[in-house]
Amino acid sequence: MPRLSALDWSIVGAYLVLALGLGAYDMRRATSGLDEYFVSGRNASW
Repeated sequence: MPRLSALDWSIVGAYLVLALGLGAYDMRRATSGLDEYFVSGRNASW
């Protein structure tokens, strides 16, 4: 079984940081209410 190099671990770490960052950003947006999060507060332009 091949071992992971430092570059491989840094890619995995960067992906995890990005995923957690996006999750934290979306969590902050979702706290204003489910209608606001899923249907834009029912104010879609189209």
